[in-house]
Amino acid sequence: MEHLIREGEDKIIKECVQLLEEEVNYLAKIVQLEEHMKEHEHITKHWKMCFSQLAALANGAIKDVPRMLREADVSLTFRTVPKK
Repeated sequence: MEHLIREGEDKIIKECVQLLEEEVNYLAKIVQLEEHMKEHEHITKHWKMCFSQLAALANGAIKDVPRMLREADVSLTFRTVPKK
């Protein structure tokens, strides 16, 4: 009878150890995922900043185009040679 009790206890202990090992593995995976998410958040912030700067540069260039065209037209009118 004691032999059966010990076998049952051993089985329960093995199951508990297995469950604890699985829990440790899951916790390790969670830590890895959290680190991975932090890395992606950092990368996302970097690219958002880069695209924001690029958009600001493009907007500035678009804003300056009419002025630059006027200046180009003015400079061309002074250099145009009259036709005879």
